[in-house]
Amino acid sequence: MPNNINFYLEKLAAESGLSYSRLTDSENLSQALQNPKLATEKIVQADIRRQPASLALLLLSLVYLPKRYTFHRFFRHLSS
Repeated sequence: MPNNINFYLEKLAAESGLSYSRLTDSENLSQALQNPKLATEKIVQADIRRQPASLALLLLSLVYLPKRYTFHRFFRHLSS
């Protein structure tokens, strides 16, 4: 039964233009990850506006939190 599955996966990979590598142990996985023939480079657009906006929101929220509440909870864990 496993041979039928492997054959199907090899056929499916060939039809879709991909490569098939049977990963039976960690050595095969390591070789597959380091094989440049299996790598595909693509240029994609990435939106990184979320990270600076999250940092700004965090800093802004710290301004509006009561100082006693914020520092009391933080330093309580350090003194124990």
